[in-house]
Amino acid sequence: MELVLVWAMMLPHRETQILRPTLSFPYFIHAVSHGRMSLKQTTMLHCFQFIEIDEPKRELRVHGKPQPLQPRIFDLLVHLVRHRDRVVPKDELLDAVWTDVMVADGALQRAISLLRSTFQQAGADDVIRTFPRHGYRFCFDPAADDVIPPKPDPNSNQLLALNDHSLQQWAQKVQTGGRDETLIAPLEEAFAQLIDQGERRRAAWTATLLAHIRMEWRDAALSKGWYHKARRLLVDQPPGREQGYLDYLGHRFAIAENDLNTALALAESTRAIGEHLHDADLETLGLVSIGEIHLFLNRIPSAMAALEEAGAAVSARILSPWAGGIIYCALIYTCMTRSDWRRASEWTDQFTRWGDHLGPISYNGLCRLHRAELLTIQGKLEEAEQEIRTCIEILAKHSPWVEGEVWRCLGETLLAKGDLAGAQHAFTTTMELGWDAQLELAQLKLAEGQPKEALKRLSRAFAENSYSCNSRRGRALSHWIVIAARAGDLDLARKTLAEIDASPDTISTPALKALVEGARAELTAAEGRTAAAIAGFRNTVRLWLDMGAPIPAAQTRQRLGELLAADGAAELAHIEFAAAEKAFREAGVLIAS
Repeated sequence: MELVLVWAMMLPHRETQILRPTLSFPYFIHAVSHGRMSLKQTTMLHCFQFIEIDEPKRELRVHGKPQPLQPRIFDLLVHLVRHRDRVVPKDELLDAVWTDVMVADGALQRAISLLRSTFQQAGADDVIRTFPRHGYRFCFDPAADDVIPPKPDPNSNQLLALNDHSLQQWAQKVQTGGRDETLIAPLEEAFAQLIDQGERRRAAWTATLLAHIRMEWRDAALSKGWYHKARRLLVDQPPGREQGYLDYLGHRFAIAENDLNTALALAESTRAIGEHLHDADLETLGLVSIGEIHLFLNRIPSAMAALEEAGAAVSARILSPWAGGIIYCALIYTCMTRSDWRRASEWTDQFTRWGDHLGPISYNGLCRLHRAELLTIQGKLEEAEQEIRTCIEILAKHSPWVEGEVWRCLGETLLAKGDLAGAQHAFTTTMELGWDAQLELAQLKLAEGQPKEALKRLSRAFAENSYSCNSRRGRALSHWIVIAARAGDLDLARKTLAEIDASPDTISTPALKALVEGARAELTAAEGRTAAAIAGFRNTVRLWLDMGAPIPAAQTRQRLGELLAADGAAELAHIEFAAAEKAFREAGVLIAS
């Protein structure tokens, strides 16, 4: 049943109320007491399927049977359980359990060993895990737990009974359940009460949560308002996790404003604070953010190192579902921006299994979106379009922050399908929702037979240092070469190709290499070197087919056929045109009659 928290609270008429705020979230059982409620009166009963840790009775029960524990061993267990979402450092455990007491070397290790032995004798292995050079963590697999249906949400008074850590857990569980909007009113009320009580740090933490939620719901002005309020409340306060989560949010603001240097500094601060506080969520969020920004800055080796390290952390399941979902999404998104479809497929499979393990969560809509992107690459356009349209409905309701990206993906699928009007609508909607689709709109203009207009648009996007060009730099540069060559600006095409050749890391995936090979052939054709261009396009077709990407292979065959026909090789041109048409029909591409 996961965690059960029992708060001693005064209720009228000695009533007992039970609230289950969200899917898989702990029961909130408000027991009867007399007098004024105080956080110092808080007692807890922790239940994990067949394990119960009863703080009021100071008793551990496994399968209902009490297990004898020495007093300090029980205190050790309680501290690990209360902080089970993270690795607890050894020094923290010593301070918490042996306060103001000198202990011999090895006392903590012996206590951990006794605790493990107790669980093992009761048939519960691997409940206490060691993380070398970091500490210990209470781990329990909730896969077999019953799914708890959601009940009405708690009010602000009930939220004030939670410590900051429990408040964060509650907020994150409601978020991963796709119900962020239900958090806002009680958190705002709690904030007002904390300000009245003079609890500035707790008020800052509540403001931080509100800033995150408002950003997820695309309320940029309110999000920044809560962000600045939290910053002001933390002035002259010692560094803490509030600053870390604020820095993480600040880095997102900076990316949205295309200020990558500020974003990188805030991401590095996020990671450093998380590492200092042994907060695995915060440290890994900072790490994956550093990787993303290095990718945008074309620092590919350091970007990949940071992203892979973040991936190892989430695969090890040492993160909360909230952080794990964000990091999986970032890993898949960065793979897609680099056209690294093999890695994207692998991470998507892991993301899906991870989500299935946790039960119904709002990230499942993102899983479907990532799968749909891969279906487009594989030429399964009808299936991809259907999936993306379903995702639009799901994510508009539960994750509106990503709605613009869904429309961009739909536009790419419709463009591949040959539905130019539909693609125009999708990319326009993307821009209206605050996302950048300038690269895709330039590609659309080229597909409409307007290379000069396409060049004007893409050149403007590069001049503006646009997000679409930064985040997909290898792809954007390749398309710039093609568009410039088609528009007759051969100097620009040569200059751009030279930039790519000088930075091979920019095109270090098979798909990007195929794009550049095709772009090189396009420039060669524009220079009048037909034989070399034909050879280049043939090689490009082979590269696309080797990757299982039939649509770009067919598009390249069309271009190859045009060159062959112009060179007097009518029969060879017919073969290429026929192969392209067959691939288009199989994929559901609209073919002009």
